[in-house]
Amino acid sequence: MNRSLNKMIKKHTILSILTVIAVVMITFGVSYSIFTTSHKNTSDQMIEIGDFDVSLTSTSGQIIVSDLYPTSVDNIGNNNIYSYTVTNNGDYSVYYTMYLTDYTSQFLQTGTNATTYSQYSAVTSSDYPYLMHKFNSGAAASLNSIYDSSNSRFNLGSNTLAPGGTASYTIQFWLSDTSPNTMIGKIIALNINIDAAAVQQSSN
Repeated sequence: MNRSLNKMIKKHTILSILTVIAVVMITFGVSYSIFTTSHKNTSDQMIEIGDFDVSLTSTSGQIIVSDLYPTSVDNIGNNNIYSYTVTNNGDYSVYYTMYLTDYTSQFLQTGTNATTYSQYSAVTSSDYPYLMHKFNSGAAASLNSIYDSSNSRFNLGSNTLAPGGTASYTIQFWLSDTSPNTMIGKIIALNINIDAAAVQQSSN
């Protein structure tokens, strides 16, 4: 009799523990997902993720790079520089990743752009090794070197911002001086994407 009673008590205890664990896991999953989001720049040049803001300095809300000519890194000057700022106005620290997506084909298909840029041809993935960039004044590198083929994007980096924090970024583009003549007259349109999530607060 005692043995049966002990088995029942153990079963109920284990069931109660599993129920509590499940509730805690579900609660954490819901509270975490509330603060997880992904956005890209739009024509109004502002991304709002709750109280997490991203402003982009660009003509159309996209990076549009045309009229590129082969040059060395020493002669790029201040041409084709794009900048944006990430600001955390919320109450939580935010971890975010930044990347570019190639939007050229879709960009050239819209009416106004198709007319304005009719003399240009789209940069393709085979051109990425010749399209150079500097991110935030870092080392010069080709877009091909940061291309993530599994996700079809160019990974720029990640950062964590505390409440009230601000981070500014610049991206500059030019053609490698080893580029073939077929690169002349090409255009690339890129979207800046931000994936952001609130950093889990430590409980004391």
